[in-house]
Amino acid sequence: MNSLPTIPEAIARLLDQEIDAEIQPEDPRLLISLSGGVDSVALLIATAQWAKRSKRTVQVEAFHMHHGLRGEEADRDARHCLLICRQWGIPLHVVYEPLDRQLGPGQASLETLCRQKRREHFAKVAKARDCQWVLLGHHTSDQAETVLGNIIRGCGLRGLRGMDPVTHMAGSEIKILRPFLICSRDQIESFLQSENTKGIFDSSNDSMDHRRNRLRHELLPQLEKENPEILVHLNQLAQESRLRWQSLQTRMQTCLDQAYCLRPFISLPPGSLDQLQGPEISDVIREALIIAADYEGQLSREHLEHLEQLATSKSRSPRLDLPAGRTAHRCGHWIHLGPIPQQDLTPWREITPEPNLPFQHLGLQWTFHTSSEHASFDSRVTLRPLKPEDRWPGRKTRTEESLRQLGIPKHLRRFWPVFVDGDGNILGSPGVNSALVNSALVNSALVNSALVNSALVDSAQVTSSRVPCPQVQFERTDSSEITELAFHLLRIQNYIHHMNDNPFTDEKTGTPS
Repeated sequence: MNSLPTIPEAIARLLDQEIDAEIQPEDPRLLISLSGGVDSVALLIATAQWAKRSKRTVQVEAFHMHHGLRGEEADRDARHCLLICRQWGIPLHVVYEPLDRQLGPGQASLETLCRQKRREHFAKVAKARDCQWVLLGHHTSDQAETVLGNIIRGCGLRGLRGMDPVTHMAGSEIKILRPFLICSRDQIESFLQSENTKGIFDSSNDSMDHRRNRLRHELLPQLEKENPEILVHLNQLAQESRLRWQSLQTRMQTCLDQAYCLRPFISLPPGSLDQLQGPEISDVIREALIIAADYEGQLSREHLEHLEQLATSKSRSPRLDLPAGRTAHRCGHWIHLGPIPQQDLTPWREITPEPNLPFQHLGLQWTFHTSSEHASFDSRVTLRPLKPEDRWPGRKTRTEESLRQLGIPKHLRRFWPVFVDGDGNILGSPGVNSALVNSALVNSALVNSALVNSALVDSAQVTSSRVPCPQVQFERTDSSEITELAFHLLRIQNYIHHMNDNPFTDEKTGTPS
């Protein structure tokens, strides 16, 4: 540990690289996570000192979250943070959210809940204050505890990486920096003593109810008796794993670039995982979970193995429930990730839309267009939910099978919208009609051509030329959380728009269906 850099050196090493090296017209703004403990107070002071030496004008601000736990002790923490910030002339943002009211059966653990809520509020404050960087005070002992905890839980290569010194806050350009990952706790305490400043002690750090505390106070001391260098070795393992992870990143990113995401849902299309093998598959799915929810969800080794089996069609069940109330679902070679459905969808009644007039339906804004060649309708188009006996025009197979190939989950299919004419004949559906349509359908001018695939209509009953027909376009109605049905309608619209002419293949032969 003697070879570790000093606290000022550690701060300068990372901040010079990440902040002073940035070419931006505006002055940098940093947000410090300040709990009031030794690590965060040292981080605040060392960063403020670096900012004064910087060649640019750096604005340092602090964030403290009051979890509504520990009573007077938590109030004391907030007061201490305010005192330190006043001494250094640093603005402090305090967020109060009583987390004890959010605990209960089926909910995340207290540790997990605190971490999730801190990150949520961190992101809000950072964006509101236009802070491009968020700084956390994790050090070498924290890193060792993280790696060891991941090993005990059962992790893959990603878990062995521990915490990265530089990461992006999911869904934003804000960077999270951990400059103390190359510093020991002893160094941090010595630095704070040299500044004649104290951090306050959080009594919950001694509670054996929390796994990290058990690792810190019980398991790691026992391991140190076996090898006094265990902290060094765990940190070296994390560093080596990060380097190996970087070599995998390019292939993983190629897969993730094909995903369709509208948080909290994300879907990986057929073929996107074909270039990966073994644990790499579960690594990609875990990254997709993080993209969709900012959170890995404490996946165990068993979860990772089951995810790999699900993605490769080796599992008996097409669905796997995951921690933090999420699920993975395989359907038609698609892999869908999102929240576990909490309740059944409400049945909806059929409607008759007006051409070219936007209308709200199923959580989306619809626009039902007519082409210039078919500006008027011979009969009115009606939208209704799918029925089990429905068949696409010219197809003998059930319509539901076509939806399965498109990855529409089974519990959503009876709510999937279909078009019918005045006589009740099935014309098609948003996302699953055909651009090659038979002459009878062409004459009625009631087919959606833009979101469709020719494999769904028998070639013997279609014309050989593409015909302009009415189209449906979807848009989100607002920024609120999207429903699962609306997500899949938008996913299909996006996918069909970018797919080739024959994306559907038979699962056994690999030939067009």
